[in-house]
Amino acid sequence: MNLYGNRDEQAAFWFLKLQEPDVKAEELDAALDWIDACDDNRRAFERMQHCWHAGNPAALAATPSTPAVAPSESAAPTPRMPLARMLWTAAVLLLMVAVGVGIRTNAPWPDTPQLERYATAVGEIRRIELLDGSEMTLGGASSVAVEYRAETRRVVLVDGEILLKVTRQPERPFVVEAGGGYARVLGTVFSVRRGTEGVTVGVAEGLVEVGLSGADAAPVQLPLGREVTYSASAGVGPVRAINPARVGAWSRGVLTFIDRPLAAVVADINRYSPHLVVIDNDALKSLRVTGTVGVQGIEEWLKALQNVSAITLDDSGTDWVLRRADVQH
Repeated sequence: MNLYGNRDEQAAFWFLKLQEPDVKAEELDAALDWIDACDDNRRAFERMQHCWHAGNPAALAATPSTPAVAPSESAAPTPRMPLARMLWTAAVLLLMVAVGVGIRTNAPWPDTPQLERYATAVGEIRRIELLDGSEMTLGGASSVAVEYRAETRRVVLVDGEILLKVTRQPERPFVVEAGGGYARVLGTVFSVRRGTEGVTVGVAEGLVEVGLSGADAAPVQLPLGREVTYSASAGVGPVRAINPARVGAWSRGVLTFIDRPLAAVVADINRYSPHLVVIDNDALKSLRVTGTVGVQGIEEWLKALQNVSAITLDDSGTDWVLRRADVQH
């Protein structure tokens, strides 16, 4: 019995659409519109991604294939093969994209718009040199699309987190789009993370402009050692001071959390955990957490939570389940 219904079919459709070698920019935008339309869509997409990267791409293929519908209600093309086969076909395409990544600093700038896609598995950290010489690091279970145009360099963060060291090209600004907003730079080092709280941008070097796409409100300027979180529904939040050395610490195998809800912490951890971490109690999701986690010591960190809060960890099954210690099961 499928517990999630047709939403997972739609999530699978868009996930696979983003792996196609000839995906168009408008199809990319339609996929992002569907993902950002509501929290349930995003959670379905993340379930699909986690099953895929965990090595079980057919896990969500039990229901009949259903075409996804973008928020505009225009129907997407119907898949022409069974979903399970589509998943395995996309695996080959994804591998081809990953193998094709190389150092291309001296490559000529394309005469026409060029779109490339990159993705990582759960627990994988991948460093890529882009066509303009910029360096991009993808965190675990992350996916991006990169578009090169004559007048701009555009990165769309579909899911996860990235760390960017951008080469300075004043005639060609570098823009990262995610969750209904953007970060624009000329040359700097900064990180962008999509999470349950929204999109967070942190600056390690230089200056970054952050704003909502199509909004009347003026964007904010983030200098060295500052970060901000935004979402299409809540707008741009307050600017916070941070340690610049903490920006992109995950790229060195360290996850840091400062006064964040446990639900957001678990969402980040699941990009690196060998087992899906599940919170089995709504009250626990809002528990505020501060800590540092090594990506190789996630289970030990979860066990340590039992010593400082009313939490028990059940790691006897496929998933690692966090429960309230005072609730009987």
